Amino acid sequence: MGSSRVADRPTGTPNNAASSGSIVAWEEFLMKKLHSALALAILSTSLMGGGVALAQDHHDNHAYVEHKEWKRGAAIRREDWDRAEKIDYHQYHLNAPPRGYEWRMVDGQYILVNSSNFQIRTVIRIP
Repeated sequence: MGSSRVADRPTGTPNNAASSGSIVAWEEFLMKKLHSALALAILSTSLMGGGVALAQDHHDNHAYVEHKEWKRGAAIRREDWDRAEKIDYHQYHLNAPPRGYEWRMVDGQYILVNSSNFQIRTVIRIP
């Protein structure tokens, strides 16, 4: 009964709460545990690719969105180009792109675009 040991403290922690030195040691112990937990949480979030931020930036390139401005010879807007997914033409059974062109998938369409001036050559709606 005369013991000042606190029952919920982990083994190996200071148990003499009466002295100020043990209180400081206890606070240091808790801060180290807190720092370890925060470091682990930050590390796991960064290893997952920052999941929350990426989920907010995601755009569904498979859902059809009409773009009347996408015609042969017109330039695709930079923001459309940036969010378009570069695709392997073999996988999607498309013709090989000419030198300097790329197939991209965006807004439910395959687009063949000149990668230097963003000029559209072909637009195909995904069936």
